[in-house]
Amino acid sequence: MWADDNRHMCGVSFDLQTFDWTFVTLAPGESVKTVAVIARDPNVGQTGIRLAACSVRNDQAILVRTTVAWPSEMWIVRVSDGKVLSHNTFSESIANVVASRDGTLIAENSTKSGGQVGPTTPNTIIRRASDRSVVASLDPSLGVLAFGSNGSSALVITSPWIGQQSIHLEVLDFRSGYVFWKYDGPETLGTYLPEDGITGPGFAIGLKEITGTDDPLSDVVIVGGKGETRLTGRYNLVW
Repeated sequence: MWADDNRHMCGVSFDLQTFDWTFVTLAPGESVKTVAVIARDPNVGQTGIRLAACSVRNDQAILVRTTVAWPSEMWIVRVSDGKVLSHNTFSESIANVVASRDGTLIAENSTKSGGQVGPTTPNTIIRRASDRSVVASLDPSLGVLAFGSNGSSALVITSPWIGQQSIHLEVLDFRSGYVFWKYDGPETLGTYLPEDGITGPGFAIGLKEITGTDDPLSDVVIVGGKGETRLTGRYNLVW
């Protein structure tokens, strides 16, 4: 994962001999830096630890453990020296955890946004990463895909994302609930990227035609403060 300074890369390695999960960084012209051992598992199992965010500017990274298919733990770690700033556990009532690129916000997405509904389905919750205080509570049908660089917008799915079916998306101000942009097919979602420097909520979104084959080309929509701009032509995206 690229850090938010667009210079460093961050990653997590797993040692099959010691069963250590280690947070590492890499800068141009330097060797891989071991920042910290995040966890030491008793053996190889149905679990994994991934980076949700790596912010050199704010000196913190967010790492999430997934057990079987559910987020089970989260660590906030200082990038400069590996100190664990916080450690939390989750129940199986959330589908996944998404973090803002600067590491200040996390979204705990409801299981309903992933297509699973239990006897009780909690809302999708957006929190400050620093103290886990609630910033916004969204309908459980909404799942945050990415946060905008302005700190108040989010790209969300409004119904479960199923491959080779039409995607349903919104870009909204999650504090007020105001929807800036909405998309209801006919294409499916390829990839997406928060865009720095766009006034208001900014995202570049790659949409793919539903063909039943693995089409490498995407249509690109730029969503900004003045609405959407659809680029001419189709592109093989690298983001």
